[in-house]
Amino acid sequence: MDIAYKVADNVATGSYEATINNLDFLLDTGVSIQEKSLPIPITVSGSLTSIGNVRNASLYASVVHKKIKIDSPDRELITIYSTKGVLLYSTMKNSGSIEIPVSSLPAGSVFIIKGSVSGTVKIRL
Repeated sequence: MDIAYKVADNVATGSYEATINNLDFLLDTGVSIQEKSLPIPITVSGSLTSIGNVRNASLYASVVHKKIKIDSPDRELITIYSTKGVLLYSTMKNSGSIEIPVSSLPAGSVFIIKGSVSGTVKIRL
């Protein structure tokens, strides 16, 4: 999820670490994204800035040979959403990794991948 916002002119350009507490998004599709405490990188470039990839350190996702590879130490429900909040895929994953074919999706597509235990990441094909 990308979040852009305007900062005060006295905030110096650069990269920062921050924490979002009590994050609670409810998308118009009824999908809820909640995190108690979420560490995030923030990049300030001028007066308009953005929050980068929303993620939790125990969930990793990468694209390998037209498949999304998802790794986490937990057995959990994995859900994949479009950036508009549409549920695209849902499966139960055992501890370790799972590969999900995405060969029919266009390059450059962006997805939000949520683990029911280990957190949320954004990935681009």
